[in-house]
Amino acid sequence: MAHSVPDETKVRFVMKFKFLCGPDRCCAALAEAQLEKRWQGYLIWLLLLPFALAAFLAIGKAGDAFFAGQTTVAADLCAILVVTFLSSVMACVYTSLSGKDPSKNKSVEVKSDEATDASARPSSLNGAVFFLACSLLAGSFQVLYLISYRWFGNFWWLVPALTSIAFSAAMIMVQSKILKQIFPASPLADESMSRRLYEIADQAGFPLVELLHLDSGINMDDKPLFVATIQDRPRVYFTSTVLDNLNSDEISVAFAHELGHAKMNHVFSKLILKYLLVLGKWFIAAQIVSALCGGVSGAFSLLTLLYAVDAVTGAIIPAIEGMYSRYCEKQADLFALELTGDVESFVTAFERLYDVVPGIKARHALIGIYATHPGLDKRIGYARAWKTASRNWEGV
Repeated sequence: MAHSVPDETKVRFVMKFKFLCGPDRCCAALAEAQLEKRWQGYLIWLLLLPFALAAFLAIGKAGDAFFAGQTTVAADLCAILVVTFLSSVMACVYTSLSGKDPSKNKSVEVKSDEATDASARPSSLNGAVFFLACSLLAGSFQVLYLISYRWFGNFWWLVPALTSIAFSAAMIMVQSKILKQIFPASPLADESMSRRLYEIADQAGFPLVELLHLDSGINMDDKPLFVATIQDRPRVYFTSTVLDNLNSDEISVAFAHELGHAKMNHVFSKLILKYLLVLGKWFIAAQIVSALCGGVSGAFSLLTLLYAVDAVTGAIIPAIEGMYSRYCEKQADLFALELTGDVESFVTAFERLYDVVPGIKARHALIGIYATHPGLDKRIGYARAWKTASRNWEGV
């Protein structure tokens, strides 16, 4: 059955909306591998961030001074509106900077002025909708912060932490349903390849694996091949990038790598880590608020201080997640090597993938901190080391 190519404007908006779905408003998208192409914009963001946060804290002190530290409804409402507006502006600035792709500075052929207008209108509309979504989300969280701080005593930080976790989990489910509609998939057409992959899956303990071809005209950047685990029946998605550029041996090794993720429950463990980091972030935020505000604070100082903590931890948490993600990738690589024993196909498969899928590279040291995948040299290195160790073990 033929599938229509998804609307790229809709896809971009969904990907941009992912910015709102994490617990960190400022830097929620740092772990995305496509920042490899946008590192210059993010570097500018890092340089601007200290000055922006200093301005935030100054505005907080000025706001509380204006209202003489009162906790009236007018003071709270004014603080919520000001911080909501400023945080939404910061979110849009960050999105604009991180969205700059130096590789797209080349001239693009436009067939007509009408096509130009048609492409410009959705972009402007998406920008306005994104700002509105930021404002609604940020404003809701400001209200939540004030209520939890005023009503829940020393354990107030658990309220925004658990709310962020619940919101993130809900958005993951919503996104999965949306992406299924945008990116239709069909069973793998190559029957001989399917039989071979089913044999590998059976060896790995997954006799009910589903093999799907992601029939999409949109390039998946850093996801040429990925797995979604549903109980004991993982779904492995192959993009045309994998099927067109790898031979059967290389596809088998890449497939075994994805089964390694399913076998070791990496999707679940990454979510657990993410939510533990959210709890840790809010516990630290509570200690900072208690130390700097003495347990009593006006709305302006409280909200701007929480925003500053959110922004700083938003640059740290994705680095920790990236470190764990690289560890998971290494474990999945070793699982694929153990399952197939084919080191040469492993090496050539990743050499080709790193060549045709720039999203999984991390050439710049800045982005390497947030990279979700190890560098090609490291992957080849421990594959060779595994081969040497296997030979030594056989010789014993």
